Amino acid sequence: MRRTLIAALAGLLLSGCAAVGSSAHAVNIDWDVSRSRTMDDVHWLAKYRDLSSIEIGPPVGAVHIRFPGGQAFTAADGIERIGLDREGNSVSDVAIFSGSHTTEEAYRLAITWISAFKLPRKPIDEWYAQQHGPVQHRTATPLTYTPAGQTVGPHGPEPSLKLLDDYSGDARPLVVSLDFFWVPRRHA
Repeated sequence: MRRTLIAALAGLLLSGCAAVGSSAHAVNIDWDVSRSRTMDDVHWLAKYRDLSSIEIGPPVGAVHIRFPGGQAFTAADGIERIGLDREGNSVSDVAIFSGSHTTEEAYRLAITWISAFKLPRKPIDEWYAQQHGPVQHRTATPLTYTPAGQTVGPHGPEPSLKLLDDYSGDARPLVVSLDFFWVPRRHA
């Protein structure tokens, strides 16, 4: 059975940062998963090594994650939390969640991230057009992803992006989620 820990208010310490829970102690992320993606590469603490999933934040400070092929995700601020999943000792998924945004803010951020990781923008553009059409209505959560096998660098993760409803009570209703998933390799 898969065990999950949400470390929203826990004293999760990564990269020598202070306890999570207040903006004065935001967790800064500086990971290099360009050559390997072990638990050590993302500073997975020993006391959580028996867990297959953890969540970092809120809040999260500056984020820099290096991927294969020289690509990187960088954000000075604006990231609310990061989720990590693993299979064995290998990180299998990194999910980055923005803070809350208005429709326009979420769309602009989505387009920035889509452009950086060469994701198709049509699903997000169509969703945005529906938000401003003659009949404005909320549609299903928009999602965009690369074709199967198209990765961030050689042997890197497959990126995807979706806009999520924010149920935190914030007046800004959307969160942008950028996900990096390493597809398990099949051995012949």
